[in-house]
Amino acid sequence: MKGKVLFIDYVYMKGHVNFNRIHIDAIRSAGYDVKIVLHSDIASQLDYPDSDYVAKLPRFLNMRGKRAVLNRIIFTVTLLYLKFKIRFSDYTHVVVSSCDEVTLGLLPLCRNMYIICHNTGTVASRVKLFFLKRLARHNTFVVFDDYMKKPLLENGITNVAVVSHGCVSPFDESHADTSLPEYFSAFRKVVFHPSSKADDTFVNSLVSSSELADFLARNDVLLLIHGDKKEGEKYSDNVRFISGFLPTALYREIFLRSDIVLLAYPSSFQNQVSGVSFECVANKKNMLVLEHPALHYCRDFYNYDPIFSSTGELIEKMRALTGDNGLHCVATPESLTPDYLKIFG
Repeated sequence: MKGKVLFIDYVYMKGHVNFNRIHIDAIRSAGYDVKIVLHSDIASQLDYPDSDYVAKLPRFLNMRGKRAVLNRIIFTVTLLYLKFKIRFSDYTHVVVSSCDEVTLGLLPLCRNMYIICHNTGTVASRVKLFFLKRLARHNTFVVFDDYMKKPLLENGITNVAVVSHGCVSPFDESHADTSLPEYFSAFRKVVFHPSSKADDTFVNSLVSSSELADFLARNDVLLLIHGDKKEGEKYSDNVRFISGFLPTALYREIFLRSDIVLLAYPSSFQNQVSGVSFECVANKKNMLVLEHPALHYCRDFYNYDPIFSSTGELIEKMRALTGDNGLHCVATPESLTPDYLKIFG
């Protein structure tokens, strides 16, 4: 073993189950002995033995929605508990999987932490930038690409490492317990917009486009959008909406049945990466992405350009993808595995 690594995710995030698994496994594959601190609700969804855990955080320390003040009190209590319980000098490296800049800045667990930043747009807040700079004195921030790194560098934070976000395991539909909507069988091809984060202006113009409606009808293509349709609006029979929370089994079934995954994030989607884009690589799904600087990295995943800027350009790219099997994903999950040897040295 190269040394002991403590992997901590003290911020309760339901969507971090797979992310934490990817990074814990990547550190282990690099030859390190990894010990873990996770919230008990997250730990229950992973298959690591109890002996791997230094602590499982109790449910009363989970986040409470968007209640910022209460959450910061919870983060403070959590950090104090960890500082009391853990002797950090026992570990070669400490990786913090996500953080609240203010509370971790006030109560750093130790020095020489590797702090993963999922959104570097927080530098726009003077308060958060102050605590980021404070943390930067003795720790290293970890981001997923050079675009995310740029805001930190522009604000004088230079100890920043880049590591891939990484891919989930391919979805296994044999475990699904939910049937697809009946209308799926009526279409030859399916285009799925899975993210509830969407550029509403673009999506509204897209589903109202007669040019798109004609393309979908002529080519027997279903456009399925995860979101709410506008009251009183009439849409093409080839455009459907699926609203509310998608259970994991149903989400994965729809994803696997889809021929193209569509991503149209709003302009507010800044300084981060899309987890869905890495799901596409893991499952070898073709993808089309509305122009956004944060998503230019998706060009590296395919032997075609997945970026489009208008409805007309989207239709042309959909026409190419639904008619040419030579256009496909060229990236592999192995090539996107987080490389911790590179940042640990």
